[in-house]
Amino acid sequence: MVRKNKFGVKIYDESSFEKMSKACKLASKTIDYLKQFVKAGITTKYIDKMCEEFILKNGGKPTCKGYSGFPASLCTSINDVACHGIPNDIELKDGDIINLDVVVEIDGWHGDTSKTFAVGKISEQHQNLLRIAEEAMNVGIESVKIGGCFNDIGRSIEQYVKKQKGFCLIPKFCGHGIGQNMHEDPLVLHFETYEETSTIEKGMFFTIEPIISCGSSNVREMKDGWTMVTKDNGFAAQFEHTISIGHDEKIHILT
Repeated sequence: MVRKNKFGVKIYDESSFEKMSKACKLASKTIDYLKQFVKAGITTKYIDKMCEEFILKNGGKPTCKGYSGFPASLCTSINDVACHGIPNDIELKDGDIINLDVVVEIDGWHGDTSKTFAVGKISEQHQNLLRIAEEAMNVGIESVKIGGCFNDIGRSIEQYVKKQKGFCLIPKFCGHGIGQNMHEDPLVLHFETYEETSTIEKGMFFTIEPIISCGSSNVREMKDGWTMVTKDNGFAAQFEHTISIGHDEKIHILT
């Protein structure tokens, strides 16, 4: 059984947890499997092929493929690509960074996760970028409390990132509710808003996925209609987990 609160956020029953957990576990396993292919000389199209084969072999479907016309099984965002990069025939090279964003469907339930990886040896600045991006996500997760509100997440991430000299948050993109659809209410902002946001309740599933840049906080869309790059071509990194607010009153990182 599913109900919605006054903000339109779905509250799932206890039986939904295992279904979501199954999809999220496969999304996480897929990312772990793909990291062996993140090396110089490998194309993102090959990583896409390996991704789709692994998901299908393990009883899932790649949610991204065909979603609003997206042509691949995952997003591969390299260097200055903030998000939604489309796999292609260009080979990875030493010094690159790449985000792999995987969404898996099993029996109508969706698990969503992403990580940014270094290709070979990367600069100290970009090492710090990856560290800060992952920590920004973790800070957001740590702020989640039953009875709190979604604005607590955005406030904590924004305050953390503002303390990191030379790095900034890309505010255009946010986390989201998830469950029987890849994208559900609410929008999970990574910055403080002065509008009222939903209370965090038992039975909610959502993602936290801030994108951090060591250049501009502004982005532009490429001609393919998907790929978003920083306006000054500064590198960007992202980490993402799917979170469950359990009926056991615990916060679960499902991915």
